[in-house]
Formats: sequence, structure tokens, C-alpha cells
Amino acid sequence: DARRVRLDLRWHEDGRLTGASTDTLVGQEAIVVGATLAQLDAARRPRLVERLLLPAVGAAQVESFADPIEDDPDGPLTMRSRFVVQGGDQLALGLAPVSPGRSHARLADRALPLALDLPTHQTVHLVLESDRPFTGAPSDVTLTWGPHRFTRRVEVDDDRVEIHSELVVAGGLIAPEDYPAFAKWARQVDAAERFTLVAR
Repeated sequence: DARRVRLDLRWHEDGRLTGASTDTLVGQEAIVVGATLAQLDAARRPRLVERLLLPAVGAAQVESFADPIEDDPDGPLTMRSRFVVQGGDQLALGLAPVSPGRSHARLADRALPLALDLPTHQTVHLVLESDRPFTGAPSDVTLTWGPHRFTRRVEVDDDRVEIHSELVVAGGLIAPEDYPAFAKWARQVDAAERFTLVAR
């Protein structure tokens, strides 16, 4: 599976966060999300998008949504939305939606191999512009374990931050004796995907 997420955000003087999201899914996840959208009536589809946005920007209210259900069923599924978040002086953001620790490493250890049935390749491009200076922007990081990797590249000014992240979770089996090391990596990625900006 592959997923490409683009987030363009503005943090306003009054604490509100407004933004636009373009979320493109390829493969099994596109099929699953597309089928879920098709089962919902038009009024409820933006609520699904709000759930998908939750790991990235928190409790968002979708104000407009370009319905993708007429797209080629054999091609990528692209969801475009505009949203608002009632924020404040702190802004918790995430380079999600896929968090490997939460998805694959909930247990302390395993007696049986962990099957990674669906390989993941996720890229997130986040651009935030702010009406006031802030602190708390993350720095560059690379986390690898075997064929699995996460990278985060950051450019930051007083009132702007741009982040490119890439997550690759290869398919296959993780043996029980290798699981603790894999789980440690996955949880480190979960932590690296999260950051909090604080207005000055």
C-alpha cells in the first residue's frame, strides 16, 4: 500500500487552525476506504474524513470535501478537504495517519511471529504558516531497523515550518526473538511523528 498526504495549515492569531488536506491512497487501503465512503450518504462522508484527520491535527471540523467516489475504482483514491480546528496557544500535530507502534507493537513480547501482511509506504508533506512566532518545531531524524525506516526533514522559521516525512514498513514476518527490537523502533517512530508547537 502507498499513501501520500499533503497538509497546508495556517495558525491564526486567535488560535484557530485552518487547513487543506490532500490524502491519496493506493492499493488495499484505497479499496477499503473507498468502499466505506460508498456506503455512507453524502452528509456523513466528511465525518469519515474527520476521523482520518484526527491523528494529524486533532478534532477537526471539515468545512468542504471533494467527494472521490466517482474516481476510477482501479486507480488511486484521492480525498481533498478543507477544515478548521479550534486550537489555542499550543498546537499538537502528527505526521500520521499510519503509526507503526500503535498498529503493530502493542504487546511487550510475542510467542508467535508478527505478520506484516500489508507493506506500507507513507509520505507526509506538512506546511504550516503562523500569524505569530512559535517554538517546538521538531528537527531532522532518521530511524531504521532492518528494511523498515522513518525519516523526517524539517525547515523552520519563526512563523513557518515545512516537514517532509517518509515511513516504510516492509512486509513479511517478524520472529518472536526479533519482535522487541522491532517494537522499540515502531514506538520510536510513533513518538517522532508527534510534536507540539507553542505560541510565543
